[in-house]
Amino acid sequence: MKTLITGIVSMSNRGTAAILLSVAAGLRARLPDLTLEVELFYPEKQDMQEHLATLGMTVTPPVIQSPLRAGGVLLLAGASAALRKVGLKCTFRSRTLRRYSEAGTIVDLSAEAFVWYYTTGVVDQVRRFLIHIYPLWLAGLMGTPVIIYAQSLGPWAFFGPLLRRIVKRAASVTVRDPTSLDRLAKEGIDVSRVQITPDPAFLLPSAGEEKVQDYLEREGIDVAAVRRKGYRVIGICLGQVLDPAEHSSLMQEVAQALKRLSQGQRTYFLFVPNSYNTLSEKSGDVCVGYELRGLAGEGVEIGVVAGHYGPGELKGMLQVCDLVISLRMHPVIGGLSLGIPCILIAFNDKAYGLFGLYGLERYVVRCDEVAADSLAKLAEVALSESMALRRSIAQRTAWLCERSGLGLDLLAELVRGATASTVTQHSHGHSQERRRGL
Repeated sequence: MKTLITGIVSMSNRGTAAILLSVAAGLRARLPDLTLEVELFYPEKQDMQEHLATLGMTVTPPVIQSPLRAGGVLLLAGASAALRKVGLKCTFRSRTLRRYSEAGTIVDLSAEAFVWYYTTGVVDQVRRFLIHIYPLWLAGLMGTPVIIYAQSLGPWAFFGPLLRRIVKRAASVTVRDPTSLDRLAKEGIDVSRVQITPDPAFLLPSAGEEKVQDYLEREGIDVAAVRRKGYRVIGICLGQVLDPAEHSSLMQEVAQALKRLSQGQRTYFLFVPNSYNTLSEKSGDVCVGYELRGLAGEGVEIGVVAGHYGPGELKGMLQVCDLVISLRMHPVIGGLSLGIPCILIAFNDKAYGLFGLYGLERYVVRCDEVAADSLAKLAEVALSESMALRRSIAQRTAWLCERSGLGLDLLAELVRGATASTVTQHSHGHSQERRRGL
């Protein structure tokens, strides 16, 4: 029994790494004999290989890594599909086609790859959509069942016709928030067969307090000493997600907001990265942390976590914070799963879907609407309501973790060989109930 996991692209983004590790661990615990293979761009340049080896996973580069070769493979797959329709069997000498045809299932973990962003340029978005569409298209031509799991979906812009076809033909589709259900309905998808399975990263274990203390001391950050001086600690997670002009504007506003927060009360800011670039550190989050510290200037104390850490280790570092302000979603998932109030700066609709699960949409700010004064005031409100927020967040997180575990139960059942009719019946019986519950 073999499963091929697609849609991850790279482990350097610790959010996607958290999804992969959580899903792989869940499948391995439920299906010990399952053969797991994952497609990652440029495997020789990927870190965290030991994490994958521990889970018994093999890594292979996706054929789309070479666009010219990918086009040839797609033509072969199309020819193979056409021959099968007329009752002829033809085996082409292609390792990629053999890998896809031998897989019992394709589990796609593209997260928010199929969501049109607010401000990112069209060329970059088209490239992202095509990279993630390719394996699903190829699997369809090879007749391999596709499970689209725990994703944010829609809006799709001009990719709507192709993605509607892919989603309708998938063996199973689950989304991670009610907003995606609404988006799918607007795209003409029958959502009665779509279930909500919260982001698997909710189940990611975090590093313990002693390890976190060691990591921070290694970075020259002494949170205990900061606390003794009466400081509050706010976690900051930003990255180069937006176009250069939008990124520059956002950084200026956030830097000014940090100044205002420092003026009102002693505040220490802990910058925790979420994405590393294994090809060039210039585009990694750590570089953004130093940029923010330079913009904020003297009088604003910002400690930057500069070392490379795994997703569970970065999640653990957030436990020292009173509040987390993030442009990236998975630091917020980490913060919420630890019971910490969070503010999410949104560059697409997935932010509203996540915070809608908690009833905390008021703590989402669109990236193109961020203003220093309003962001600082929102942070002060969150800090003043901290106790009530923590109680509410803890209760909701426990429920979401339970649902995420049930989602992995369902995924294991599908991988084990549930038929399409069984999937449809199971989904139809529970999707409306789950939607109401969320």
